[in-house]
Amino acid sequence: MGAIAPGVHFFATGSSPDRNLAVLTPTQGQVPSTAIDANDSADTLVVDFTSPVDTVGFDLASCPSERTCTLTIGYVDLSPATTRSVTCPQSPDQRFFGFTADRLIDYVTLNGGVFLDNLRFGTRTPTPAPTPSNALAVGAVRTAARAGTATVSVSVPGIGTTTVGGKDVAAASVDSARARTVSLPVAVTGALRKALKRTGKATAQVTVTYAPVGGTPASRDVTVKLRLKHQGR
Repeated sequence: MGAIAPGVHFFATGSSPDRNLAVLTPTQGQVPSTAIDANDSADTLVVDFTSPVDTVGFDLASCPSERTCTLTIGYVDLSPATTRSVTCPQSPDQRFFGFTADRLIDYVTLNGGVFLDNLRFGTRTPTPAPTPSNALAVGAVRTAARAGTATVSVSVPGIGTTTVGGKDVAAASVDSARARTVSLPVAVTGALRKALKRTGKATAQVTVTYAPVGGTPASRDVTVKLRLKHQGR
């Protein structure tokens, strides 16, 4: 454990300001490994963390007999502290205490007369955010014969961009800020536009793609049959 370790500062509060900590070693016959305690049993041992911590663990023991100690866990955001009552066995037996918080831990205090050994602390690896869904569903296709265009309805699951395009099809896109149904315009160009004007009919092979923010795009192919009503007919 060590009384001096990167990321943590030990001290005690109470009646012995000059010699307020005691470091115990196995040669003294009281502890199995080097431990630390408040020098006066009436004092409080403070474990003050100087680096980000949300998980703490250590072994506890008492001398000369078993006793119950009070642990207090304080937080960086000044939210209410957590208090635990722990029975500490007589040394050389030890009891492990571990604590994981949903916020950063600022300090841990223990009432005097209890040895702290094998201190471990750190931060958990953040849980990766779930991959955004890219499930899209192509719905109805509606044609506008007077304009020779169409619209494709597409249901998307969240924040992202939905696009439409294809050979001789004008590219178009619609953004979404939530799960919703968007409408994409389909207008033909080039050879398909010429065929539509000449015959009043054209069939376009359209690709609809939904790209969620932070996710993988997904595409669906749609066949769109266009009609153009010539004036005077």
